[in-house]
Amino acid sequence: MYLEVAVIDYLNVDGKLTNFNITPKDLNSHVIVESLSIAQRLRSSPNLSVGGTMIYNSDQCQIRKIETQLRTFTQTSTSNIVSFQFNHKYLPLGPSNRGNGGLWNFLLPPRWRLRDLKVVDPYDNTSEIMSEKREFRYSVLWDEEYDTQMIEMELRSNRGSFSFEVIGTMSLIDTDESEVHYVPSFTTGNAVEKLEDIRMLDNGGKLILASQLAEKAKWFELKPNFFGIGLNINAIIESIDSYIARLTERRR
Repeated sequence: MYLEVAVIDYLNVDGKLTNFNITPKDLNSHVIVESLSIAQRLRSSPNLSVGGTMIYNSDQCQIRKIETQLRTFTQTSTSNIVSFQFNHKYLPLGPSNRGNGGLWNFLLPPRWRLRDLKVVDPYDNTSEIMSEKREFRYSVLWDEEYDTQMIEMELRSNRGSFSFEVIGTMSLIDTDESEVHYVPSFTTGNAVEKLEDIRMLDNGGKLILASQLAEKAKWFELKPNFFGIGLNINAIIESIDSYIARLTERRR
């Protein structure tokens, strides 16, 4: 698929939402993506797998990572049941009648499953109650290999931008009673990439764990923004190239 934006959300058990926002560097270009379940998993630049999506032209994309602590995140004191709510507002897509669109992936922590989920239009006027507003269409997947729940939704709008509100409840399957009912889902395998397995290739062909670099690379400065702490992964790669070049120069 040729898209204007790919949005990948990871929810952690502590209420931290990690968001990857992937857009083309060139306004006249696209993000070229495919679902991981059917993608060719070639570990060669510029392929990047994140969430449930393979990005085929990551070198031509602007990739930003933002971590946010959800304001609406509650966990019962006596069980592993969590309620959460968050939104995305005015994602720029361009009008759908021109073929423009986007993709959203939402992944839960491993071994957590949805008991309830609504993805709604926050600007629907048919109800003042958010959970009763018009729902969007989406797919719910359960990856047996990683015991991971993922939601996938196409983003299309005649208005040129897309907004949605996510309201849900999840629970840990290890402590759930056998009679618990989960949100119906398609069972699959090889459909998601774990956050700690997100790999990128530098020019030398060395595999780099981007998530580890974000936490451990002391020579890379993290700057807070309005939404939380943001990472420009393209800038990370440029910093890595510069760092490796300096090391190579010293060894000569």
